[in-house]
Amino acid sequence: WLAITVEVCGGLSLIFSQSILQYIISRFFIGLGDSGRGVCLYLLILETVGTKYRTDIAMSVSFGWIAGYIALPACAWLLHDYQYLQAIPTSIALIFMCTWLLTIPESPRWQLTNNQIEKARLTIAKAAKMNGRITNPDYMSDKFNQLKLNTEMSQNTAKGQQHRTILDLLSHRVMRNYTLIFWVSFAVNAFIYHGISLNVQQIGGNLYVNFAIAGLVEIPSLILNIVGLRHVGRKAFTITTMLLASLSYLTIVGLGAYKEPMGASYETVKLVLAMFGNSFNVIYIHSGEIFPTVLRHTGIGSCSIAARIGSILAPFVKEMSEHYNFGVSMMVFGLLALMATILTVFLPETKDREIPDNMNDVEELRDLGRRHSDEIVEIVT
Repeated sequence: WLAITVEVCGGLSLIFSQSILQYIISRFFIGLGDSGRGVCLYLLILETVGTKYRTDIAMSVSFGWIAGYIALPACAWLLHDYQYLQAIPTSIALIFMCTWLLTIPESPRWQLTNNQIEKARLTIAKAAKMNGRITNPDYMSDKFNQLKLNTEMSQNTAKGQQHRTILDLLSHRVMRNYTLIFWVSFAVNAFIYHGISLNVQQIGGNLYVNFAIAGLVEIPSLILNIVGLRHVGRKAFTITTMLLASLSYLTIVGLGAYKEPMGASYETVKLVLAMFGNSFNVIYIHSGEIFPTVLRHTGIGSCSIAARIGSILAPFVKEMSEHYNFGVSMMVFGLLALMATILTVFLPETKDREIPDNMNDVEELRDLGRRHSDEIVEIVT
């Protein structure tokens, strides 16, 4: 509620901005609210959907992002006015505030870890009623007791620690290693993602068409992500997508030497390869299933900050391309993606496992990952 209010107020201020200073301040608050809203809604989905459908739901909501992505260049091409363009998402967010947002429940996991037992019981009861399970009181009771049991250690650990910070992520050795890996991966993914999105004119062709293509190509990518995460696993699929992205960008560098022989087909091949390989949604799923409930919002929030570092650096890709050539940018993308791929090897697999609620659960994930790796080594040997 707080985040979307800030976002709407920033949007209204931008629409009626009278100076460049007001415009810049308005953009700041739009970004502030948008990031907060996105992280909160994602975590709410992650903590309220069961293990079986968690990945499918968390990934499928990204179709909404794609729809907005594709609509943006179309609206920009038709309107040619930033005030009218900003009025569209601000109006939609305002409608959400007055209607849909009223029905959103709180996360029962968050309520339990913050000792809001009765509120959590009511949330579970409402979910059971919506799912047609209210006629079976034992079902609701079992689900509630299971969640409560999973969070008891979290509550004991968190006594006297009402305000959890990034320092809590770094004080635990296992969690510190995972957190640092995710910070690097999020920064790299955001740098590459926004580096391509914000600089599509460097790829060649029409700016509006390229931007729309960048959105359209996410549809098969998202479908592939859903299938891959369900059948392959988080870790293996993340490594695969990052590695393929790295190879695609490095291939563009190699193709630079054959620009003349390839002729017009060079631009088409370059466009296809540049759009290939997007694991940003995948690492959101993987990180959300590794950070424990007591620190999940802090962990994902810190990863979002790390991603913003990559986003801040992304516009300078255009400068790099202009001063040198497009191949230099692609080489940077390729090498960074390769580095993130190697780091992901050290993360545990989380497929078909309950999301952790405390540090002990995280250590159990690590131990399961080690045993899984040992089994793979034995099979290969």
